Amino acid sequence: MKPDIERKKRYTAPLHKKRKFLNVNVSKELRKSKGIKSRALLVKKGDKVKVMRGQNTGKTATVASVDHNKTKVYLEGVSYRNKRGMENLIPFEPSNLQLIEIKEKGKPSKEVKEKKETKEKEENKETKEKEENKETKEKEENKEVEIKEKK
Repeated sequence: MKPDIERKKRYTAPLHKKRKFLNVNVSKELRKSKGIKSRALLVKKGDKVKVMRGQNTGKTATVASVDHNKTKVYLEGVSYRNKRGMENLIPFEPSNLQLIEIKEKGKPSKEVKEKKETKEKEENKETKEKEENKETKEKEENKEVEIKEKK
């Protein structure tokens, strides 16, 4: 479609759709350490982020707030002074940021949650298999004892 129409859709989208525009690239190290398969995750307050584009390239900071309506991310310590002398946080586009650390408190992100669930399922399977093996061994021993008693 035409770029102006796509832009209009983006700005007039409802909040539940604008939320999808707040996905931030996940660093390779974080993907390996947490076992995250997707390349981008929703950014949350408290996450540690690295600036990839713009004047502040290379700076790392924690997310101070996320504006779903404007689809902007504000970082702690990255600010400018206005004419009155007040410090204001600089708004960043999520596409210009990269996730370095995920805040663990509260609700875990969807990808991390899925990873934990798969680990738990694997552990449950292993414990069930061990229990089944023990039960079969016990049954075999009982049968051997019964055979010996009959003789």
